[in-house]
Amino acid sequence: MIDLQAHRFVGNDARSVAARTAFPVVEDCVYLNTASVGAVSSVYAETLARCTDDDVSHGRALVDHFEQVERARSAIRDELVIIANVEADQLVLTQGTTSGIATVVDNLRWQPGDEVICTDLEHDACRLTIERAARHHQLDLRVARVPRDDPTDISAFSQLISSRTKLIAFSETTFEAGFRLPVKKIVSIAKSVGALTLIDAAQAFGVVNLKLRELEVDFCAMPLQKWLCGPEGLGALYVRPGTEDYFIDLPIDRVVQGLPVLEAALAQLCWQRSELGWEWIYQQIAGLARHANDALGLVPRSRLLTPANQGGLTTLGFDDVDTDQMAVELEKRKYRVRHLPEINAFRIATACFNTREEINALAGAMTEIVDGKP
Repeated sequence: MIDLQAHRFVGNDARSVAARTAFPVVEDCVYLNTASVGAVSSVYAETLARCTDDDVSHGRALVDHFEQVERARSAIRDELVIIANVEADQLVLTQGTTSGIATVVDNLRWQPGDEVICTDLEHDACRLTIERAARHHQLDLRVARVPRDDPTDISAFSQLISSRTKLIAFSETTFEAGFRLPVKKIVSIAKSVGALTLIDAAQAFGVVNLKLRELEVDFCAMPLQKWLCGPEGLGALYVRPGTEDYFIDLPIDRVVQGLPVLEAALAQLCWQRSELGWEWIYQQIAGLARHANDALGLVPRSRLLTPANQGGLTTLGFDDVDTDQMAVELEKRKYRVRHLPEINAFRIATACFNTREEINALAGAMTEIVDGKP
């Protein structure tokens, strides 16, 4: 069992201490699975409890209550446009990344025979949504195979694209190995034939400074439940100005959460911006990811699947190790990481509240398990 006291962060940087203190989960385990779903902060939990108590005491069918819901939605959007580097009227709230992707592919003015391109590294949520749209609209779905040894190689897109291509959909950061794809180069290829671009930013939003306007993408789907540590079932969709004519129905806010969840999400976003600052968060995540790449690369009988300096993910594969049993053992030792049995690997996601000490401890635990030590 991990000794949490022995590996507790002891630095004195004010923001690191604030980030560490805000997430009670660090007192119970080493939480390195933010890429699946972020930890819950005290700020979020306390706001959720307070607003829920108000609903219990005063009911929800009040005029002021509905006005508060609209104000919370607007305020959340204002916080998200800061992170996405866009304008408020270019962002709509959704029920998550998949919802944003579906909003685009289900509402474009498709013609039978139009082509849509995605990659072979997409998450099922994105891939299945695109496949469904392709069947429904009689589209030609083409899959670009991204070289694992060089994810910046865009030759597959160049070979597949044609005058019939209407949309290229791909992840800014892939969910398994954490490859960051060359967005600007792919956008340039799309523009050469007048095609649109849609990026899945599930593993990038709140991790890196996206600067969507500079990337010149047409659409970007983003979640709140990962590095933004917000609620599940809430996200956003960026729609580039000038793309309105491509839609049958223009994207609108699609949010089902009640006021307590919205207020909690807003409180969390405001806290991250005001107390930590997004640039500091990006730098912290990147620094920890670099350290994870170095430390985990020393684990015996393993191989790094993620290149250095990618994003917030580090994926470690094993060739001749029973990762099913390792996953059980890591769970018993209170390490929260993502097991990827289909590629015999583990995905480690660094967040602003993590520490180098935790990463070192994980590397040590993996080494002990490989070496057969209890």
